[in-house]
Amino acid sequence: MLLIRMAHRENSNSQIKVWLAECHGGLNELVGLRLAFGDWTIENTVMKLGAKRHLELAKRHLEKVQNAWDSPTDWSDLAIYGFYCLEQAVMAAATESGLRGRKQHRDKVQLANTLHKKNGLPDIAKLLTHLHRAQKYASYGDVKPPPLDPQDLASEIEEYVEAVTEFVR
Repeated sequence: MLLIRMAHRENSNSQIKVWLAECHGGLNELVGLRLAFGDWTIENTVMKLGAKRHLELAKRHLEKVQNAWDSPTDWSDLAIYGFYCLEQAVMAAATESGLRGRKQHRDKVQLANTLHKKNGLPDIAKLLTHLHRAQKYASYGDVKPPPLDPQDLASEIEEYVEAVTEFVR
């Protein structure tokens, strides 16, 4: 454990891989291995954020969403931080339930669907897609913005984060 903490501070995944390989008889033995410590999880020799850290990031983004929706609505912040907030909340729930996700938006939509069907979390797949489009509109202006009500949007995002908070406890 001391080596893991030291490696984390030095941002060196290679030290962790060596330590894990020594403990488990080689890197081939590490496939499927999942260890958690603090805010981090090591899965198949790759360090990833833990569920509570993803949730903490989601809550930070939620604060920005709550500040952006009121009149005058800051659509740029609402779209961007709403999108980031939901993605982090999805990753928190996925990590907690042992699901794996990638960095692409479509993978997070699939994770959200799975979490809804298997764990009863709110269905936000369509909302994630709308927010992705709104985020692209706010960032690049090259797509038509989706029809979203700022107050409803902020409420739906907050409700999802609350549901994930209960799920991760």
